Amino acid sequence: MIVRALVLFSAALSVPNAAAATSGPSNCQWAEKSQCEPTKGCKPIAITTYAKFDRIGKVYERCDRRGCDSYAANVSVVENGFTKIDVKGRGMFVNIAPDGIATEVVSLGNMILISQGICK
Repeated sequence: MIVRALVLFSAALSVPNAAAATSGPSNCQWAEKSQCEPTKGCKPIAITTYAKFDRIGKVYERCDRRGCDSYAANVSVVENGFTKIDVKGRGMFVNIAPDGIATEVVSLGNMILISQGICK
């Protein structure tokens, strides 16, 4: 019984973000951002946004110096521990790994913006 408790305790320690995967509000800070366009390819651009989301309230916010735009979002944690955020009808989704590494993809017409960083 003690051995089983130690194994379970060790497993919990080895997945520090498991609780975060089902907890409330988080902030995403982007470390790099790219803009992709047909015939032009992708190029790095300045990072002018950050994101906030509430897994429980299912709200995703994209923020810049002018404030935040809020969107209702579908939030799910899939089998491999990734958190998937889908903002329906907006051409926007986010994938967050169990360690917090995240990628946001936003489509604006034929242009795609890809931001990568960490969500805590």
